[in-house]
Amino acid sequence: MWTILLSTINITLATALMLSFIIIYLLYIQNSTKLPPGPTSWPLIGYTSCLGTDAFRKIQDLNKIYGDIVSFQVLGKTIIILYNYDLIHEAANGNRSKVGRYTMTVNDLLAENSGISNYDTQKALEMRKAFVRLVHNNIKTTEEHEGNKLQPFISQNIINAQINELIRQLRIRQGKPVNVLQLMRCTVWRIIWNLIFGKECQLTDKQISDTLDDISSNNLQNQLFQIRQLLPRFCVNIFKHSQFARKLFEIEEIIYKYKTVRQLIDNNVGEMHNSDSLLGQLINDLKLNLTKNDISRLSFEFMAAGTDTTSLTLTWACDYLARAPPKESLKLSSDLIDMIHRWASVVPLSLPHIVRESFKLKNYYIPKSSILIYNLYAVHNSQIKKLINTEQNSDEIQESDKPIPFSLGSRSCPGARIANLLIEQILTAINQEFLIQNITQSPFETISPEVFKTISAFAFINTRFDHICETITSVITIYSS
Repeated sequence: MWTILLSTINITLATALMLSFIIIYLLYIQNSTKLPPGPTSWPLIGYTSCLGTDAFRKIQDLNKIYGDIVSFQVLGKTIIILYNYDLIHEAANGNRSKVGRYTMTVNDLLAENSGISNYDTQKALEMRKAFVRLVHNNIKTTEEHEGNKLQPFISQNIINAQINELIRQLRIRQGKPVNVLQLMRCTVWRIIWNLIFGKECQLTDKQISDTLDDISSNNLQNQLFQIRQLLPRFCVNIFKHSQFARKLFEIEEIIYKYKTVRQLIDNNVGEMHNSDSLLGQLINDLKLNLTKNDISRLSFEFMAAGTDTTSLTLTWACDYLARAPPKESLKLSSDLIDMIHRWASVVPLSLPHIVRESFKLKNYYIPKSSILIYNLYAVHNSQIKKLINTEQNSDEIQESDKPIPFSLGSRSCPGARIANLLIEQILTAINQEFLIQNITQSPFETISPEVFKTISAFAFINTRFDHICETITSVITIYSS
């Protein structure tokens, strides 16, 4: 009897231990594969509210509901959005080798496997590294004024000439409204053209403006949260051969604008071999073995990405300087430039990243092949509120308070150093001669996407004279000091 009882107890104990082990193991598995919180979604199609023209607002709302890391399913893909600097830093730098570039479907159709901005291939990575290396070496050479084996393609004389032309055009306006966005576009375009191709741009201001209108339009339409961008890769071949499919997903106009811009650039670039320009040095790098299509696509990417974002940042800078005039009259402080980047957030959402290998983030599981988005707008908006409320000194600024307009990690903007160089020099030149005032400005507040529509018209008035124009009709008035 005692033997039977002991045997029963042993079996019960063993069963309990086994069940406990199974429960603990299942809890471990569940915890180790726990996705970040997010909205419920429809079976198969997923969270469709994030698609379309209202996507940006919906994404900001998710931050308020679920916190700084959000996940949801859409069209069979797992999308994870990071809203916090520390999370972005950990994903981009702490898991650097596990994160690459996600190729959006329409972008793949346009790029045709060339360029550095859309692909995670070895060739794309090598071209990117070569570009970053050239920019770094040339800026270093220019700054140090040393004789270097590498011919500097960044000429301060070229930059100065275009900035002087910008200042001249502002002076002759004598306080009358001027389209600052267009002025900035033309100035930046001509500088970058010379840096990339080593020659003056022969396009008219109208051609440049029309070209950048097409680029800007395509950038807005080609964001990730569109059905056409999340379709399987095999759809690229369908779009190539089916006009009906292109019309159904409204791709025809995007393709037309893209080809128009690319053809315009190709027609005006000419022969780049044996050139000391940036593109010429890339072409002459035998390790890259660039094809004709590679060269054409790189030309487009350098001009499109660099000019659009830099000129938009400069335009937003005028809006910010109108609201918070700088105390310094010479070189602008790095703190002020940082605040302008936060205010502008011209790239509110980073280009999408693909998770090459699963990892943990804030105790959440980030699965392989999921799409990772860095919400730079949310980071900058949070920083603005914090800095305004706490009034921190520059020596109190923490790493997480620094703006990240060019994103972070191995796939951050490769042209960031050129963009920063131009932004700082152009704004410094304007600030040395002009004071910006806005007679219709709203109270100092955090930015919103809608504000952009109201900030492109400015007036520049020369305050070297003893009088100021009596009538100011522009959105923002800029006085010359």
